[in-house]
Amino acid sequence: MKKFLQACFVMIFLAGSLFAVSPKQAFAASNAVTVSPSATSVTPGSTITVQVRFTASKKLTPVKATVTYPTSIFEGSGSATFLYEDETAVGTTNGFLGTLTLKVKSNAAPGAVAKITASNATGSDFDLNVVQLSGGSASVTVVAPKSTNANLASLTVNTGALSPAFSAGQTSYAVTVPNSVSSITIGATAADSKATVSGTGAKNLNVGSNKFSVVVKAESGATKTYIVTV
Repeated sequence: MKKFLQACFVMIFLAGSLFAVSPKQAFAASNAVTVSPSATSVTPGSTITVQVRFTASKKLTPVKATVTYPTSIFEGSGSATFLYEDETAVGTTNGFLGTLTLKVKSNAAPGAVAKITASNATGSDFDLNVVQLSGGSASVTVVAPKSTNANLASLTVNTGALSPAFSAGQTSYAVTVPNSVSSITIGATAADSKATVSGTGAKNLNVGSNKFSVVVKAESGATKTYIVTV
C-alpha cells in the first residue's frame, strides 16, 4: 500500500510539473514580430511594400517594433519604428503594426541580398507586464531587369526582295513575286537572345495581296510586330 501511494505521489508531481512549465514555454515561443515583403526578387528602381505584424500568446497593447533595412540597396534612413495601440485598451493576440514602403536604389547591384529585420519589439499585457517579442526577418534579392528589346536583327524571304531593305525600326515591308509563285518562306532572327519570334516559316500564297505578321516577344513581355505583304 505504501509503495502504491508513493507511485501515485510521483505521477501527480510529474503531471503538475508539466502543467507548470508548458504554458511558460508556449508563451515565449508565440510572441513574435514578422516582416513580409511583397516580393523576394526586385529590380533596380522598383518599389516593394513590407507588412509588419505581431502574434502573442495573450492580448497585448501597445506593441512597438523597429524594422531595419540596408541603405546600400534601399533608399531611406535604414530603419522605421511601428506602434500598435488599441484605443479600447483590450489589445489583441494578432495585430497589424504597419506597412513599410521601400524603393530599390537605381544602382543596386544584381545579386545583392537585402535582409529586412524586425527588432527591439516589446508589448504590454493587461496587467502592464512588459513582454518581449522575437524579431523576424526576410531576405530580398536584387535581380537584373528583364529585357524590353523586341527588335529583329534580320528579316528575310526566299523569293523576291523586301522593300524597303530591312531595318530594325521599319515594321512594314512589301515583296513582289510572279503569280506563278505559290509559296514563300519568311525567316527572322531576334536581336535579343532572350526574345522569341513567331510567324516565320513557309507560307502559302494566293493571287493578290497576302499579309503575314512576324511577332517578336521580349523577355519582359513587350511585343513588336513586323508586317510582310506579298
